[in-house]
Amino acid sequence: MPKYLIVNADDFGMSPGVSRGILEAHAAGVVTSTTALVNTAWAEESLCWAVARAPRLGLGLHINLSFGQPVLAPTMVPSLVGRDGRFFSGNRLLQAMKHFRKFDIRREVGAQFERFVALAGRTPDHLDSHQFLGGLHPDVFAAMLELAGAERIPLRGLGDFLDRARLEQLLLRIRRENGGGPALANFLTLPDTLNNLRRRLPPFRAPDALRYEFYGSGVRRKVVLDLFDSLPEGVTELMCHPGYANGLEDSYRLPRETELAILRDPLLRAAARDRGVELVSFAVLGRHETDHENLR
Repeated sequence: MPKYLIVNADDFGMSPGVSRGILEAHAAGVVTSTTALVNTAWAEESLCWAVARAPRLGLGLHINLSFGQPVLAPTMVPSLVGRDGRFFSGNRLLQAMKHFRKFDIRREVGAQFERFVALAGRTPDHLDSHQFLGGLHPDVFAAMLELAGAERIPLRGLGDFLDRARLEQLLLRIRRENGGGPALANFLTLPDTLNNLRRRLPPFRAPDALRYEFYGSGVRRKVVLDLFDSLPEGVTELMCHPGYANGLEDSYRLPRETELAILRDPLLRAAARDRGVELVSFAVLGRHETDHENLR
């Protein structure tokens, strides 16, 4: 079986610099896919760039309930926003998530999907979520599975949230890289809840594995090369966040430029080829012979 790798750059549309960097990393380097935020001031311009300049770049929807303002009027999704009409973020997010209403989540997720289609002129080729909310909140998880089932599109792998040991490992890394964040104690029952939900929701297609070590202190060329060397057969997604930091309001700034410098290096493309790694987008899940429903 071939070794497929999806190199997916999150946060397309977060700023002009982030979008420009992702397009550069695709044109010259190994980025094969991106997921777009559609609630920012640069979403329309960024998606127009992608459609016109990068026809082979996979385009997915980065469902976002924690950065900026909602697509809908804040009064239509009151449980998702603060008094300023913006999504909760940072230290406020964990507490605010406890009060998210299912109807508000589904309404905003649907609106973001519709805006993506309106701006890109096509449906996204996959779904994932900003700051892992699609795995950390059961109602966001359910909304994403329902949307993926209705539109017959894949999701980012959710296996790290379905298994307690893997969830603990992920949350430890988030805390270590960000100097704080959610702990397993806040999510002890989450894997059981999500597994029970999954049995009642439409099956979904996803890569066999999600790799997230190329982030923060892990942003090194050797990390990518080691992944190439150890890549198993099947479909793996590498999550990344390249881009230019100028004008960026997000806290993850300078590492984006380091990621960009590594990922746009054409020698990485040659290294993947030499190791028998086929760089693909999420479109591979539509033609791959293996059944990828409800995979890891």
